[in-house]
Amino acid sequence: MHLQNCTNKTKHLKFIYYIIFKDLLNISNTELYALNEDLVVSLLSSFEGTIIYPKEKTKEEIFDDSSKELESKSDLKFIPNGRYYLNRNVKGFGRVKGEAVVEDGIIKVLKGSKCAPTKDGYVPEIRKKARIENDILIEDIICSSPSTAGLLVIGRFNNGWTEWKDKNGKKLAVFRDESNV
Repeated sequence: MHLQNCTNKTKHLKFIYYIIFKDLLNISNTELYALNEDLVVSLLSSFEGTIIYPKEKTKEEIFDDSSKELESKSDLKFIPNGRYYLNRNVKGFGRVKGEAVVEDGIIKVLKGSKCAPTKDGYVPEIRKKARIENDILIEDIICSSPSTAGLLVIGRFNNGWTEWKDKNGKKLAVFRDESNV
């Protein structure tokens, strides 16, 4: 039990460090800085007390998901700058076509991407706020991970590391795997 508490405290500190460090880096390097609301929800869910938002998941589920996403963000630096594509069929919808740009580890899904609707139930905050009209994304959206970018386009949870590909069909996972060699 003591080991579990130490691990959770370490994760809490990582979240706090990430928020502060991210703020310092992003303000000077971008035209518009927006706080990652999902990250704030994750941080707040890690504290003791009653969960206020979102009610669809337990605090433990939110914190576990956030911990996994935070770990995956450290891999973003291995993705080369450039354009990436997501092109596949979604059951019950048809073909989606997403286009994203990666620059300095920041993934931006581009307006004009064709997006499938989400299923009923829990809808992540990034998808609620995305301006999508007639299945077309009408503004660029910065995403926290390849899977979040995939969720925006596919409308469902996915492994963005295998969904997004470069112009030659090379999956993002290859860049991450090459860095671990």
